[in-house]
Amino acid sequence: MNGILSYIDAEIMPSLPTAGKWELGTLILLGSTKYNEIFKQVASNSLLQSLEVVSPDGKIDVETLAYALKKSAEKYGGLEVSMPFVGVMKFSADDVEKVKRHILGGAKNGNN
Repeated sequence: MNGILSYIDAEIMPSLPTAGKWELGTLILLGSTKYNEIFKQVASNSLLQSLEVVSPDGKIDVETLAYALKKSAEKYGGLEVSMPFVGVMKFSADDVEKVKRHILGGAKNGNN
């Protein structure tokens, strides 16, 4: 989770207008008390476990997931997400790589 938050702070927040920073920052803060619950739901997903993206002990295979997301982005195009105050955020295969680097960088420093 720290890697995803690091990506948001480094790559998304600087380009947002102040209202967008407030909105996204507020959503992140409100969701911060739910990170463990959200992670447990993702990790317990039987489909993700059967695809070996999540191990039986709940660890996410970041490399495998990033590879599949990147290939989908390259094949089908970027992802656009629209939020009030933030506007349209566009994500590409390059963003998948950036998120992966933030996650793995955080993992190397002892963070999840």
